[in-house]
Amino acid sequence: MLYQVSAYELKAESMIKLPIRLETRSNWKEAIAAAISHRAMLEELAKAEREATGEYLRPIALVQAQPRRGADPLAVEAVKDCLQELGISENRIAIETGELREVKHWEEGHKKSLFDETCSIRFIITVQALREGWDCPFAYVLCSVTEMGAQTAVEQILGRVLRMPKAARKQNDALNHAYAFVTSQRFSQAAQAAHGLTEALEANGFSRFEAQTEVQAVQGSFPGDFGPLFASPDSARQTPAERGEIISVPQLAFWLEDELVPVPEGRELEFPWRLSNYDAGLSADEFPDSATTDRAFEVDVTEQGKLLPRFVSELREQLYLLNTGSTTTLDELVLWLDRRIPNRRDIVQAEAHAFLMKVLTRLMDGRGLTLEKLSRDRYRLLAAVEKKVKAHRDKAAGAAYQQTLFDPAPAPLEVSAKRVFTYNPNLYPANERYEGAAFPRHYYRAVGKLNDEEAVCAQLIDSLPKVKVWVRNLERQPSFSFWLPTPTDKFYPDFVALLNDGRAWAIEYKGERSDPKDNQEKQAVGDLWAARSNGQCIFSFVFKGDFESKLRAVAG
Repeated sequence: MLYQVSAYELKAESMIKLPIRLETRSNWKEAIAAAISHRAMLEELAKAEREATGEYLRPIALVQAQPRRGADPLAVEAVKDCLQELGISENRIAIETGELREVKHWEEGHKKSLFDETCSIRFIITVQALREGWDCPFAYVLCSVTEMGAQTAVEQILGRVLRMPKAARKQNDALNHAYAFVTSQRFSQAAQAAHGLTEALEANGFSRFEAQTEVQAVQGSFPGDFGPLFASPDSARQTPAERGEIISVPQLAFWLEDELVPVPEGRELEFPWRLSNYDAGLSADEFPDSATTDRAFEVDVTEQGKLLPRFVSELREQLYLLNTGSTTTLDELVLWLDRRIPNRRDIVQAEAHAFLMKVLTRLMDGRGLTLEKLSRDRYRLLAAVEKKVKAHRDKAAGAAYQQTLFDPAPAPLEVSAKRVFTYNPNLYPANERYEGAAFPRHYYRAVGKLNDEEAVCAQLIDSLPKVKVWVRNLERQPSFSFWLPTPTDKFYPDFVALLNDGRAWAIEYKGERSDPKDNQEKQAVGDLWAARSNGQCIFSFVFKGDFESKLRAVAG
């Protein structure tokens, strides 16, 4: 495994339809009737969605029948007859099995795809053919009248209704979820915990918590008012997010013309700077005279068949390093470097050209390096120049950041209800989650990853009498987490809480007093945010040895 992405992250990026709404019926025809009704409701919502956004959707129901065993009453033919008895015309039904490929035949005959607006197919009956890599983002409803005992069968069929069309969240929330109607006795027996589907999702990469959270079994029919379908029926077990509570946190903002906008990190501020005015010297540490790797080495075979290891001569080593390019003049090398400097949005060519010319001139005149050597080592040189330019840009950004936020006459900053960040009650894209004890006041059912010390701090926050609700704030999720700007990055406080009196409280916890510069930057911007809020925001920077006393002083 190279990198793990959680289901929460996929959901937040609108790649999958979640949660899955599961309903069991004792009679297979009732299950089909319920699937027909729900798919029709979704199609009406899809029409309204198109009027609002222009996106075409045609919700499709996948109906899984039993494999044919003699006169099996749940085989494909019986399922098709049932659909027709319930008013579905034949041109809206397609059978997709190992023997009959009606979807493929329709596409080949009409020279169009299943997703074309002229396609009439709304129901696809299958047995196991959908388990062979078939993909249909229009599939919203799974109706199974078969005994889906094998976990892999559940997993592979269920996956066909998970992908979100065009990876874009829909305005009508009912179109952001998948639906399953089943009659299998195994499903019925495990319906309350949705055991079959949760195990299938786990096998497909979901964590156990995600699978249990995102499969919701219900009794009876889905609501017909298209309202919030996915709140837990047990209000005592609902999280603050599920109860509809809102956490809004005032942002550190400034007036840009007539608009109040969040202050960006220093590197994203618009600030004038001229690269040619900065130091163009590269020290021996920044650009060594020769590569830091060992000398070239080769292995050959003697006439007697023995291996012969040896160092390559200085001349051969230089030949290995030679590039086949034709750079021979100073101007050509400057142009070569200029074309490859990344992130050029704030550096005009004249500035870059002047800076690079000074870099090369100082290397040749000041350090005695020849043009030929610089040309040969131009990839090393490019890396050193990139690092130098980045350092200068960060320095300029830091100066702009300091001037905007902290100089005697800073920009007109404001922290108020006019510009707030609001946590999305439906989306919490935690890549990893805390597996310890539950926190009754945490906003979401899931809690982002905590180490042992952070968990102790979180337990204290959850127990403080003045805390109404709190969130484990996720890092590197600017659309889903509260953040404050630093000179070069975004600072995500570890915890954000809402107090009973309405004040917002941001808390940063540090187990060790390390990286003092980073700590100073966070402390400074946190204190600034709180100071500009007119008493509506509190910032606490706490350490392992003092967090309890400091937190109790605020909300104990």
